[in-house]
Amino acid sequence: MTCRTCRYNDIGVCRLNPPAASLSGKALWPRVGGGDWCSKHAPAKDRFTLSSIAETFCDRFDVTVDQLIGATRTHEVAHLRQDFMLEAHEAGFTISSIGRFLHRDHTTVLYGIDRAKLRRDGGIK
Repeated sequence: MTCRTCRYNDIGVCRLNPPAASLSGKALWPRVGGGDWCSKHAPAKDRFTLSSIAETFCDRFDVTVDQLIGATRTHEVAHLRQDFMLEAHEAGFTISSIGRFLHRDHTTVLYGIDRAKLRRDGGIK
């Protein structure tokens, strides 16, 4: 199945329907910019980004985005960071994308989400 609405209609593919892999196992994409989505399958423009969620979160809890992303390990900031991880994950972001945004490993994000859930449900303080 190929994408007939792709802006690269002559090859009929987009990120949803990638081209077949080459002999090396990697897909052969045309040499274009990063927007290899056709109009039918493009991500919604009004979707939240991690930065917009972080800005709203930080405004709500009176911390800066730099503190959230930074290396601060105080209880207050660490717990807020874990709460942000949970909020971002519940908004539909992947563990790895949250980790990349916060400059942390995906296992750290998994741990943070688990701890935030326990605090929310009253399991720990």
